[in-house]
Parts: sequence; structure tokens; C-alpha cells
Amino acid sequence: MDLGPLIPFAILYGILSLLGRAGKKRQGAPRQGPPRERVPGKPETLEDLLAEMRGQLDRARTMEESVERPRIGRPARQPLPSAEEVEERATLEIEREAVSLEVPAPVVGREIIDLDDQVEIVAARRIREAELRNRGWQASDHRAFDARIRRPKAAATPSTPHARRLREMMIWREVLGPPVALRDE
Repeated sequence: MDLGPLIPFAILYGILSLLGRAGKKRQGAPRQGPPRERVPGKPETLEDLLAEMRGQLDRARTMEESVERPRIGRPARQPLPSAEEVEERATLEIEREAVSLEVPAPVVGREIIDLDDQVEIVAARRIREAELRNRGWQASDHRAFDARIRRPKAAATPSTPHARRLREMMIWREVLGPPVALRDE
């Protein structure tokens, strides 16, 4: 078995373990130089910081407990009525009624809607329009038609529905497309 590629990792491991041991010895050694002045209100060690945070949490809890809060939630349950009371209540059910099939069923009257007056007005208007349309073509009609079809049309500009459609397509691309993190852009 060839251990050639593992040699650099073994050397690195040895160096790191030596540094770790030296760091542990250094932590246990007393500090060199003058002692630091303790600033009130500023914790120096992690234990001081945790003690201060515990104190703040305790003060917050006592303040919360001292404040009277309104009751929330639903009120206490009302006792359920007895089964007899429930049975005697009025229901929405309709009692069945026997109907004889030998006797013809009663005829229920219907409201008759008559639109004949309006039909006559619409028919008269259609006849008038058909008479105007069905007349013979005159030379002036031909000239007007020829002028209308030979007139140059203005260049089509993007209309509002086109812009609206483009916006909708962009929105649907965002909705249906891949997430932003997975895009190639």
C-alpha cells in the first residue's frame, strides 16, 4: 500500500496538535503584565456575560408577572342541555303528506311574460335596415369604397393590451420558472 498521499496530512495533523497543546498550556498560565481595570456594567468573561443575561431575563419575567393581562380565549363551557330538551325543540323538517295519484295534481299558476310588443319594434327596425342595405349600388358607393381601401393605413403602435399581455407573460414566467437561486443568469 502506497502512503505517499497521506504524508502531508500526517504532518499537518502533527503541527495542529502541537499548536493545540501549546494553546492549552498558555490558557493555564497566569497573565503577564498589569491586571486590567474592571469596567462596571461591562462583563469580562463569558460567565459574567451569562450571569448578566440571566439577571435581565429574571427581571423581565417579574415585570411580566406583575402586569395584569386581560383574559384571552373562549369562556368556560356551558353545560349541555339534556337529551329530552333537545328532542322537544322545533325542527325544520316537514311532515310527510300522503298524496293520491288517482286525482290530477293541482295546477300551479305561472306568470305569463309577453314580449310581443318588443318583438314587433325589433322586427320593424330590422326591415328598415335591410331596405337601406339592399338598394342598388351607385357609382358614388364604388368611389367611396375604392378611396377607403386605397387610403394608407397608419403604422400600428403597440396597444395597451399588448403591453398588458407582455406584463402577464413576465409574471407567469416568474411564477412557473425556476427559483432565482437556480437560474443561470
